[in-house]
Amino acid sequence: MKERKMLRTVAVCLVIGGQVHADDSARLDEFGCAILERPDELTFSTFRDAWRSVAADKLYSLMRHRAVIEDGSCGCHVLRPDWSVIASEFERLGFNQGPRANYDTWVEVEYFPNMETLRNTVAAQCGEIE
Repeated sequence: MKERKMLRTVAVCLVIGGQVHADDSARLDEFGCAILERPDELTFSTFRDAWRSVAADKLYSLMRHRAVIEDGSCGCHVLRPDWSVIASEFERLGFNQGPRANYDTWVEVEYFPNMETLRNTVAAQCGEIE
């Protein structure tokens, strides 16, 4: 808990190439963890493929909430993992090249029925920064 609270008062530091750089523009979530931007390979800018970006966001959210509960950890490495954690699942579900119907089915069967409970469980487990 103290670690997350400290993040509010100091700049978020990113380790890049062995050097530490302060990033004043980093946004923090309700737990005090830096929100990682969706990588370019999971950002689809055409109107036809924009749903794939939404699918990536929802899959990332679902997987990170599940990981917090499974690991029993509220560390930022679990609350806000690297986006690479969804790569194989994104492909397996067919979100990278498959039809939108894959996403429509997944979101109705897997995402919406589970997310509220997962969010509430993580909030109870980890609390929020004050």
